[in-house]
Amino acid sequence: INAEAPVLRKSGKRSSQLREEGNKAYMGKRNEQALKLYTDSVRFAPYTGEGKGEELGLALANRSAVLAQVKEFRLALQDISLAFLAGYPLDLAYKLHERKAKCLKELGDCENAELSAKECIEAITEAKLDNEKKEKFRENVKKFMNDLPKEPNATGNYAGNESSILLPRISTPNMQFPAFSDAIELKYEGGRGRFGVASRDIKLGELICVEKPPVFYLHEETSGVNCSNCFRESIAPLPSPTCTQTVFCSRVCQTEAMATYHVVESKFMDVLFQHGLKKKEWFLALRAVTLKPLSFFLENVDKYESHNPDHGLEKTSMDLYKTEDFSSLYNLVGHHEMWEWRDHAYKAFFALFFVRCLQKSNYFGA
Repeated sequence: INAEAPVLRKSGKRSSQLREEGNKAYMGKRNEQALKLYTDSVRFAPYTGEGKGEELGLALANRSAVLAQVKEFRLALQDISLAFLAGYPLDLAYKLHERKAKCLKELGDCENAELSAKECIEAITEAKLDNEKKEKFRENVKKFMNDLPKEPNATGNYAGNESSILLPRISTPNMQFPAFSDAIELKYEGGRGRFGVASRDIKLGELICVEKPPVFYLHEETSGVNCSNCFRESIAPLPSPTCTQTVFCSRVCQTEAMATYHVVESKFMDVLFQHGLKKKEWFLALRAVTLKPLSFFLENVDKYESHNPDHGLEKTSMDLYKTEDFSSLYNLVGHHEMWEWRDHAYKAFFALFFVRCLQKSNYFGA
């Protein structure tokens, strides 16, 4: 495992190779292949937590060219913005300013397109071109500006795929279990756990439960394609600053993940993806821990000393069953009494394995 794990780690050399392969595909008008190669280059590019990285800037800039070619202008603008943030070379910056102006024009934002065109003219002074080529380029940009529509037009935020997922809402929620409709009554029986029964007639098509998962983990088969935080697919995902297997659909998801589970998990992600654990759902147990800092468990250690299988059924406001409350997850019925000794031993082994991973990532402190 240790010998193969570095293959999945950040590598400026690997990122550069993938970018060069993407250049060949782009020159050959194989846009789909070029987009994939540039995205892989983005994934492998090392960069700091502030988004700085030479290889990252070059990969994002090249990917923006393909995105503009396939008319994904908002995603192209996102990559251009991130390429500048990454430290894209000043002598090449004029190309990105020109591409940004054209994308803005296509989106109907001619006011900002003109501003980008002016920035392009200023940036051309840093280009490694002879004076004749610089002057010709300036004239083309000025012509672009003159041809822009003069009437007012809409402006907007072109940050890419930043929209949140809107879930349907329960019109009359259950007072104790807000994720359920008031058409459902929750009960508890020993050995069976909690279950719901209809408390009234339920109309055809009526929503009876809407709930966000308290823990989630993207299956490795779609890792690198789907967002690790919301599971949406993106043709131009954003990378993790610490590993190559994880991508995000937007800056929002990237920020949320980096503020919670991803900083810890990414330090041993390459090992997890190669050890061959068949029970992928066990990663949910790991995520349940990494979603919270160690301080949360230390401050609530008394709260989780005992298991309460009828949690949420008490008639006090303090015990409302809220999905986001860790107690709701902790008190789920586990059916441990049905496990054979082999199950206990096997799961104990992987629990220890996860603890060792957390120790290596300094989750418990240096």
